[in-house]
Amino acid sequence: MTREDIYRVFPELEQLSDQSLKEKCADTWLDAIAQGNWEEKGGFEKLPVVVAGLSRKCPETNVSHTRSVARIAVSMCDDLNANYPDAGQCRRDIVLTGAIMHDVGKLLEYDCVDGQYCFAKDHLQFNHPSIGAYLAKQHDLPKDVIHIILAHSDLMSPGGEKCYQTRESLMVKYADCMAFFYMLKYYGNE
Repeated sequence: MTREDIYRVFPELEQLSDQSLKEKCADTWLDAIAQGNWEEKGGFEKLPVVVAGLSRKCPETNVSHTRSVARIAVSMCDDLNANYPDAGQCRRDIVLTGAIMHDVGKLLEYDCVDGQYCFAKDHLQFNHPSIGAYLAKQHDLPKDVIHIILAHSDLMSPGGEKCYQTRESLMVKYADCMAFFYMLKYYGNE
């Protein structure tokens, strides 16, 4: 896989005004794909959004969920920036980068064994927010993006629901919650 393949899978990356952020995002995804051996497992694009808790009929993949979260978070950012200019501007590139990166760690938290998606052996020690933050740090993504990855999940972040949140991390967290709980409503376990 190449950066161009990642840009094809995540066309939202074209909206980034900072070319280096776009490249670092692609490189981080490529690293996660390589470390998780996803090309050998049939491709990371097929990885479900979760491996437990949803009906197998759920059409959502980690990629489609990530793209949805990115679109929702950027929409919130744009709306709030336009309607509340005196409140301080939300950094759109940080929101978009954080949204595209928030679940990259699932490529190492999850596995595919004999065609079945499951948790990786060490998923309890290394959950997807911590793995994603580590990968992002290795690829020199900004600390505000690393914070978004760590803080997007109450269950997984170091401070849980009391974790410090920036305005950008809140947008990604709420976008993630909206996308996931909407999906859960219609595709919860039967």
